[in-house]
Amino acid sequence: MRARRRWGIVIEPPTTSAMRIEGVIGEATLLIEGAMNSMVFRGYIERMPAPTLRAGDIVVMDNLSAHKAAGVVEAIGAVGASVWRPPPCSPDLNPIEKMWSKVKTWLRRAMAETRDGLTLAAGDAFRAVTARECDNYFKSSGYGT
Repeated sequence: MRARRRWGIVIEPPTTSAMRIEGVIGEATLLIEGAMNSMVFRGYIERMPAPTLRAGDIVVMDNLSAHKAAGVVEAIGAVGASVWRPPPCSPDLNPIEKMWSKVKTWLRRAMAETRDGLTLAAGDAFRAVTARECDNYFKSSGYGT
């Protein structure tokens, strides 16, 4: 996700989000300043998606090193959910990758020139992802819904 300021500085804030078959979890969407690292990701999991999880939920996470931070699996397990990691280099098995494709396309088209503009465009992009699309993302990744 990029926004170019008029003087040419590229803004690429890391973004993380979560989704269910019913849609993007707005309370679990975060744009951050700086790099996504283990500490940031663990705090994100504990404060944002974990409180929205239900017993029996399965959280699909790729193999990004930040996703392997100590305490992440424990925070998810504490609410009765579990973690499944698809094999490395298998974005077709991760439904959120399909959502990211739509969000990134939306942001490129928005051509935001400021951080505030990028934040507003990101909100619009995530709100544009429908429940039907999320359901289809899960189905096309091989998850029965």
